[in-house]
Amino acid sequence: MGGKGSGGHNRLPAAVKRARGTLKKSREVSTPVSLAGEGPVNTAPPAHLTKGAKAEWARVVGLLDAAKLLVEADRTALALYCTAVDRAQRAELQVEREGMTLENPTTGAIHAHPLLAVAKEARAQALRYGCEFGLTPASRSKMPAPGSGKEAPDADPLRDFLGAPKLELVSSSSK
Repeated sequence: MGGKGSGGHNRLPAAVKRARGTLKKSREVSTPVSLAGEGPVNTAPPAHLTKGAKAEWARVVGLLDAAKLLVEADRTALALYCTAVDRAQRAELQVEREGMTLENPTTGAIHAHPLLAVAKEARAQALRYGCEFGLTPASRSKMPAPGSGKEAPDADPLRDFLGAPKLELVSSSSK
């Protein structure tokens, strides 16, 4: 199920719509906006990050920078990703120390540990931000290799120019 406002389904990538012949040129972004600068990206972690968030920053920033996936404009989103990862880890450690449930001192009722909700939300945030950087297998499969210059496997510049749908060969078997 898709997110809020998606109409109940996940949007199809442009390459899939192009292959099906249902891509509308008016909705396609011909050239994606690039915020990449000419110089190297500042890979030092922001000062406000916690120790754990800085450790996550150090773990991923080298990978992203080496893959040329990091630009200066991404620093805030990457900091949010690292903070979410650290928050989820700290909440999980606290739950591990204190247990999955807590007893209310006044009523004696047993409740789920409140940090379980914190950990769940932080994991969801980390996953959303991680997908933006290609840090999950599924999101990586949707990203072109930087600098490869390769278009989608079904790309046909002439067909795109003419606006014609992709034709596929259909074999008919005689019975």
